[in-house]
Amino acid sequence: LVKVTKNRQITHQMSLLLAVVQAKEFAGQERAVGATGLSEQNFPPPLSNRLISLISLQNQLLDSVAESALPKLAAAYTAAANGAEEAKVAALRAGVFEGIDAGLFDDISAAGWFQATTARINQLKLVENAAFSGLVELEHKIGDTAAHSLRSLILELSGLLVVVCALGFYIVRRRDFGGFAQNA
Repeated sequence: LVKVTKNRQITHQMSLLLAVVQAKEFAGQERAVGATGLSEQNFPPPLSNRLISLISLQNQLLDSVAESALPKLAAAYTAAANGAEEAKVAALRAGVFEGIDAGLFDDISAAGWFQATTARINQLKLVENAAFSGLVELEHKIGDTAAHSLRSLILELSGLLVVVCALGFYIVRRRDFGGFAQNA
């Protein structure tokens, strides 16, 4: 990100956006892993370990967003985290882990898992949109500030040029350079 910009505000907002995008990607992978295990009614250790890892990665990324997000993004994240979709996926996750321990997945279908996790991913997309919107707003704010500074600099330099030209005209009009200029 440092190669893109050295502005800390933009870098911070970009890192939040990337964290949400990564979390959403891991949620998609979780959806696939869970659907695979549930369709086979079996979560061998590599599959269950992958599921645990994907959930953990999402939690870490989204926790970092929650800790340092600006109000608009924080509100979008809080709405998603407290939404029905998140609660449904949390309940399904608990059921899957109980099923892994017991070897039974009676009440959880691959289709139900896929549907619930897709709804959660759609909520994460809203969080992603809020993060992107925050980045665009920040860019506009910085751009507007830079444009205002540039306009101010141009006006100041124009004013200075007028003063220098007027002073030069005055000096030339007041001095006799060997008959080249006349006193008025």
